[in-house]
Amino acid sequence: MHYIGRRATMTVNEQQQSNQKHKFTKSEWLIRIFLYSCVLITIFQLINNFLPDNGENKAYQSKQIYQLQAKTYLRSIHRAQQAYYLKKGKFVNFESFQELRLRHGTETKGYYYRILSPMMPVSTLNKLEQSTNFEQGVVAIAQPKKPELKQYIGAVFVTKEETTIATICEVNAGVPLPPTLPTLIDNEIQCPQETELLR
Repeated sequence: MHYIGRRATMTVNEQQQSNQKHKFTKSEWLIRIFLYSCVLITIFQLINNFLPDNGENKAYQSKQIYQLQAKTYLRSIHRAQQAYYLKKGKFVNFESFQELRLRHGTETKGYYYRILSPMMPVSTLNKLEQSTNFEQGVVAIAQPKKPELKQYIGAVFVTKEETTIATICEVNAGVPLPPTLPTLIDNEIQCPQETELLR
């Protein structure tokens, strides 16, 4: 019995050492991103179910809940974009948003969502004539339906190592979107001035 227990411990240790040396393939990364996306979407749906459609229960209509919903959904968009990039080598634009296969599309109860190239000025936000998919980076913007809610700018970029990184920049409530979008500098995403980087 003692030998079996020791043998099992050795097997676990060997497995841990093997896992530390293991490098994930593209398909393994896709599986991981898919699982993370499922968790984020589940959390988002739970939040969405608690938000009432009418004004009867104002306790659930606090801005913190709507803002959490927006950040959660932006992260879902990020994960879907990263998975899409691993598979196709490019990102989805606004016209092909449905290819991300996200349940709530471009609108939730508190926010509208738009996708832009990071090279486009914010003034093109509501112009939907972009017809090409983005290859090196993509920006998703969460625009609130109520002025008391904060705005969010999410960005996904391809690094020099051909991996993808993502982050969210927060814009204070009542403040217009900055004229510039997030940029990638030395493999790190930099938020525009007057916005806060969310970790």
